[in-house]
Amino acid sequence: MPPSSLQVPNLRVQIVKAEGLYKRSIFRSPDPYAVLSVDGERSYTTPVCQSTLNPFWNASFDVVVTPASLLVVQIFDQKKSSSSHQGFLGIVQLMVSTVIDVRTRTSRTLTVKLAPSSYEHTVKGTLTLMLTTDFVPQRPASTNMLGGATGVTPTTPVRSGSAHSMPDGKAVATGPLPPNSS
Repeated sequence: MPPSSLQVPNLRVQIVKAEGLYKRSIFRSPDPYAVLSVDGERSYTTPVCQSTLNPFWNASFDVVVTPASLLVVQIFDQKKSSSSHQGFLGIVQLMVSTVIDVRTRTSRTLTVKLAPSSYEHTVKGTLTLMLTTDFVPQRPASTNMLGGATGVTPTTPVRSGSAHSMPDGKAVATGPLPPNSS
């Protein structure tokens, strides 16, 4: 069950950067952006970084989660995102309870290997995220009670079967988590 829309955000997800993204075109580097979804209900989008395999977004999103919530971050190339999955650059799926205790005041930085989606495109690189429960929630100017982004606006929910779809089944962390990284 998704968290109540009346709850105060209890987790800040900072999408810091990606490194070593796959270059699909011989002539140009991608214009990557990241999409964060929480339990498939709500999604937030970072700004686009122009022509790079190593984007630095440093975009923060204040969200409502439970220990059973699933965070999904997908990376796309803006120039190819509308052309039948060609813009997909990687995905990371994290079950909140496996990476941070939302009942305590803590922070954790993770660098996670990007994984392919069900479309089996070549994917490489890593994504660095910072998760923290020790923050003062920032509310956007709108009445969005699910949590807001610091300087970035929510987008439409991720829907199954689209280029932004999540693989079926319960997922925990995709890729190896660094040991003892806090």
